[in-house]
Amino acid sequence: MKKGMSRLAEQKNHGRKVSRRQALKYIGGGTVGLAAVLYGLDRTGRLAFLDKDAKNDNPLQVDRRMFRNIDRPLLGFGCMRLPVLNKEYSKIDTELAEKMIDYAYRRGVNYFDTAYPYHRGLSETFLGTALKKYPRDSYYLADKMPGWLIKSPDDAI
Repeated sequence: MKKGMSRLAEQKNHGRKVSRRQALKYIGGGTVGLAAVLYGLDRTGRLAFLDKDAKNDNPLQVDRRMFRNIDRPLLGFGCMRLPVLNKEYSKIDTELAEKMIDYAYRRGVNYFDTAYPYHRGLSETFLGTALKKYPRDSYYLADKMPGWLIKSPDDAI
């Protein structure tokens, strides 16, 4: 691998050197950019940005790749650190978090990742509610089983 290049960028360009901008494009720079933009704004600014974007009829799409005969985006949406209210990890800012999920979904992100311990057990329920508006066969949902809670084979069912 060439110095300064991601393996993905090198594979995409068959060993040719690519710029940082091209590499971000390959991995979905628009969604990465969302995190950078939203990080610098307060809650009101974040909501205004996402409300304005919701009116965009032709949003940029993240790059996609075939993997095991599944057409999927190069980026997924992880729900481990959703926005919270009053800096309390167990109080998800559902309005803002749902708009972020909608933002990603509109750009072709259809892989969502959650787990039982995220947000003190609330991430799974929140994500189910947020994704209810979309056809179930239009996205992939990854969840992790809390292995430390399994005491017998019946607990795993």
